Amino acid sequence: MAKDKKINDVAMPRRIPWYAVVLVVAVGVLGTYFAYRISAGPTRASGVAPVPAASVSQKRTLAAIDKAVARLVGQPPVAPTPFARVLAVRQAIRDGDFHKGDRVLHAILHQSRVGPWAFAPFTRFLSAVTRPAGARFARGLNAWVQADQKSAMAHLVRASYYLHLGWWIRGHDAAAYVLPRNTAAFVYAVDIWPARTYAHPLRKIPGIQRPGRSDFR
Repeated sequence: MAKDKKINDVAMPRRIPWYAVVLVVAVGVLGTYFAYRISAGPTRASGVAPVPAASVSQKRTLAAIDKAVARLVGQPPVAPTPFARVLAVRQAIRDGDFHKGDRVLHAILHQSRVGPWAFAPFTRFLSAVTRPAGARFARGLNAWVQADQKSAMAHLVRASYYLHLGWWIRGHDAAAYVLPRNTAAFVYAVDIWPARTYAHPLRKIPGIQRPGRSDFR
C-alpha cells in the first residue's frame, strides 16, 4: 500500500488551491474596472463633476459679446506677411515713395540677426525685393539714388538689383560654358550699370535677351 501511494503521488499533479483561482479572477475584475474608470474620466461619484458643454444659447451670447468688444476696440491688427512687405517695397520704389520703402527695409534690418549662414531675415528680404522685373522698377532705383545720394540703403538696394540682373544674364554654369558676350554683359551689369541711369539697361546691349516676367512685379 505504501508503494502504491508513492506511485500515485508521483503520477498525479498537485491541485491548485481554490483561493488562488478566486484571487486571480478578482484581480482581473478590479483591473478591468479601474481601466474603464480612467478612460471614462472624472464622474460625480469621484467627487469631481465633468464640465458641461456650452449650450446653443450660451454660444450665441459669447459670439454677441465678441462682436460688441470688436466694435468698441476694433479688430486686432494683423501683421503683413513677408511677401506682402516685399511687394509693398517694390511698389513704393516704382511710385517714387522712397521714404516708405526705406522705412520698411530699415524695420527688417533692425529685426535681423547674424546667423550661421546669413544676416537673417534681411538678406533674403533684400534678395526678394531686388529681383529684376521691368523698366519702371529700374528707373525707380536710379531715381532713389539720385534723390538721396547719401542713403546707404538706396545704394545697397540698387547694387543688389544689378547684381541679380548680371547673374540672370550670365547664368550659373561654369565659366567655360558661358558665352563670351554674356560674361561681358555680367561684368558690365555689376561694374558699369549701377553708375548709369538707363531706363532699362538690357536695351543697351545688342544680342542680349531680356529676362522674362517675374512673379515679383
